[in-house]
Amino acid sequence: MAVKVEMELKDILEKIDSKIDKLAENVDSKIDSLREEVNGKIDKLDTKVDGVKEEVSLLRGEVKALKTEMSGVNKRVDNQEFLNRATTVALVSAFFITILKAVFPNFPGI
Repeated sequence: MAVKVEMELKDILEKIDSKIDKLAENVDSKIDSLREEVNGKIDKLDTKVDGVKEEVSLLRGEVKALKTEMSGVNKRVDNQEFLNRATTVALVSAFFITILKAVFPNFPGI
């Protein structure tokens, strides 16, 4: 029971060509849709990057302002340290002079 199927080679080639064309169209449409999707995502990333750049520039300005403010605070702290040191030296000297006077009440020049 063998069945013979006779077709012309031309018909077979036409079917193969049509299938290949359909596959090529499907692949092209999928590539186009993926390309559009990727381009949309890239555009979103670009807008996010632009936003981050703006925030970074704002932060740089704030950092510069803080640096100038910190230099002013550092100068004030330096002045305060000098005053504290001078006051401490004066108090310690007064304490020692008082002790010397108490120990040696008749010591001349104190």
